Amino acid sequence: MTRLAYYFGNWNLGGFLIHELRYNQNPEFGSDYYPGDAPLPDQEDPEEGFGESEYALAINGIFSGWDIALYYANLVNDTLRLELVSGFPVPETRLKHDRLDFYGAAVNIAWGNWLVKTEAAYWEGFRFFNTGDEIFARLDLLAGLEYTGFQNMTMSLEVANRHVFDFDRKLEDFPDETIEDDTQSALRLTRSLLNETLEITLLAVLYGTGEDDAALQRLSLDYDIDDAWRVRVGIVAYQAGDRPPFEHVEDNDRVFLDLKYAF
Repeated sequence: MTRLAYYFGNWNLGGFLIHELRYNQNPEFGSDYYPGDAPLPDQEDPEEGFGESEYALAINGIFSGWDIALYYANLVNDTLRLELVSGFPVPETRLKHDRLDFYGAAVNIAWGNWLVKTEAAYWEGFRFFNTGDEIFARLDLLAGLEYTGFQNMTMSLEVANRHVFDFDRKLEDFPDETIEDDTQSALRLTRSLLNETLEITLLAVLYGTGEDDAALQRLSLDYDIDDAWRVRVGIVAYQAGDRPPFEHVEDNDRVFLDLKYAF
């Protein structure tokens, strides 16, 4: 990545070029996080050189008690989609990454022990399997509160909504499984104990607004044994609700243990 930044007063202007792309990793066929009965088609590797470079601009203003940021980016969608390829006698599919235009803004306001967070993002360039060459746009809105008034404890609540414009009901079908308004809420509690050597974090995420929607909870404990060793233990629990992607991971509750050595 190449980054250039210019600072003037309370503002800074940044430009970014990402030359080497890294796509999201998909679960392997046969794993308990892979929902299908057959493997996905192969995906092409990113082009070498600068042919698929991503680029972005950002302007940030930092003031007393608040800040603001404006963004623009042209990116490759890390999330794959299936594309129908004409073939005989049976049509074939391939995996595709589309380019997206992104326009965003964020405002954060600090007020005593409270932090108010707001973000908005407008995306253009989404394509889906069930709607052919039709192009869609999406608006993401987020509002959040963070409270640090308790000793050694932080609480935060964030609510986001993603709205697809000119929604087509065919997008609800497999393999797109997209909804017109996707709401997500996240509650996070973090507490430090034992002279900040032990940190307990509880994260609860709800997908939707009703009791039948999907959710996950994650409880983790991080303990600094000494300056070099750190251990993490926790549990992750899933509730599928009526969300198709979560129906395949409802039984994937996890207990995890990490041991880290820094040298």
